[in-house]
Amino acid sequence: MAFIDALRGVAVLFVVAHHVGLYLNPMGYMPWAFANFDMGQFGVMVFFVCSGFVIPASLQRNTSLKDFWVRRFFRLYPLYWVSAIIATSMYVLHAVPPERPLSHQPLQELMVAEPLKTVLANTTMVPSLFGSYSLIAPYWTLELEMLFYVLVSVLAVTKLASRTVPVVLFFMALAVGGGVMAFGLEEPVPVYIAAMFSGTVLYGLHTGTLSSRTVLGVMGLSVAALATAAFFYAKGGIIWGLGSMLLAWGGPILLVTAATFLSRSLTVPSGLLWLGRISYSVYLMHLLLLVAIPPTGNIVTTILVWLAAIFLVSAVTYRLVERPAMNLGRRLTSPRGDNAPSPAPAPAS
Repeated sequence: MAFIDALRGVAVLFVVAHHVGLYLNPMGYMPWAFANFDMGQFGVMVFFVCSGFVIPASLQRNTSLKDFWVRRFFRLYPLYWVSAIIATSMYVLHAVPPERPLSHQPLQELMVAEPLKTVLANTTMVPSLFGSYSLIAPYWTLELEMLFYVLVSVLAVTKLASRTVPVVLFFMALAVGGGVMAFGLEEPVPVYIAAMFSGTVLYGLHTGTLSSRTVLGVMGLSVAALATAAFFYAKGGIIWGLGSMLLAWGGPILLVTAATFLSRSLTVPSGLLWLGRISYSVYLMHLLLLVAIPPTGNIVTTILVWLAAIFLVSAVTYRLVERPAMNLGRRLTSPRGDNAPSPAPAPAS
């Protein structure tokens, strides 16, 4: 599934571009993004749809739900803890300039008032469950990833995981309902979860267990549902304008759908494939580097220095932390060895 790595590469480029714009010209970029096109939201939604695509495959490759969670743990937590340790050190050393914060103001206040509790809450990847905030702003997406893993695990246990189409339609309905009821809600969680489950439908197309007509119908309904949700969220005063939300929420659905249909004829550039492979490292490390490296007087030079540092450090953390941790997770859950054939895909409908 090389095209999924390519999409991850695209997604992380949009997220990095969003934060570069935020730190270089916050007073100019943010109003434009909220009114026209929020690149960060777009990138995150691409990530979410790709997660929905990949997780069914991951569940099928593992012989048990326990193996799935072991692999997910080693896939996510070791590198996450490395980034959290670096972030904590930056807070302790007062190396976070106010003009380029790592996280939102409430977190910065908590790091002064309750530093130990805040750091310990963040080690779990779900600090909101402990009344805290994320050490680094992008961590909020990881909490939603964990919620998605719990939901797909429940569906697997209850034998509903194969009911792909009803499940995605249910969560799309929740997204619309959330938009109708949650006026002013800053985190439209139902929308993000619905986007993830739309990826499971696209996985059905990729494996041949769902017809093209079915997938196109479901994706069309998904885009319509997200557009409806965007209308009500915008009407309720959420920070994005309607046009920006439509691009950031509907665009990723259309992009990943098109890529899935064209996947067998697409040629993925090697550079984009490489970027997709290290995208998790880029996602966790880029904000730390944008904060740690002060801008120069020249905007172009600043962007080039930031990008070079991000890609270099991310390649190193992927090689030294991320990849070894993933390999360890595979060894712990694959007694037959990594070269053993994967089980046949289960039917999805």
